[in-house]
Amino acid sequence: MFEQSLANGVSTLMDVRECDGLMTRLLDQLQELESQFGEYDEFLAAILEQRENAHESIEARRQQLQDQQQRRVTTLTDAAERILKNVRRRTERFSSPEELHSFFASDAMVSRLRSMAGELRELGAAMEADDCLGQLKAAQDTALRSVRDKADIFEDGGAVIRLGKHKFSVNSRSWT
Repeated sequence: MFEQSLANGVSTLMDVRECDGLMTRLLDQLQELESQFGEYDEFLAAILEQRENAHESIEARRQQLQDQQQRRVTTLTDAAERILKNVRRRTERFSSPEELHSFFASDAMVSRLRSMAGELRELGAAMEADDCLGQLKAAQDTALRSVRDKADIFEDGGAVIRLGKHKFSVNSRSWT
């Protein structure tokens, strides 16, 4: 009966945090059995064997769940890096701070990146989630600084560079 309880319990484990609860419940059951039948050597040996089986089964499942969780964290982190690279590239085309703010508020990929950070946090990878959101904020700040610099330095649609009171024309023709 205990073996069925162990097998069913291990098969229902879907999160690493559930492992300790199952282990506690099963060890309580074994403790109860040991208190009732501990005087009999053949039962005591079977109880000790069941305790070892419980530890081994639950620890194996815990390791399997931890490996799955780590693979998911790695997948999400890699996807977040690709999204950030794409967001940085796409922000180069904006010419006003309003367009940039609108992009970061409404773009589907930026929204997806924020949801991925939430998922990372749920998986216990708070550091990776904070890193993703920090890089997103840094990309936004860099893009905003670039837009402001372009507005301060360039005039006439990029045909003139203004440095203080001096103005220089920009030659965009090729040398060949």
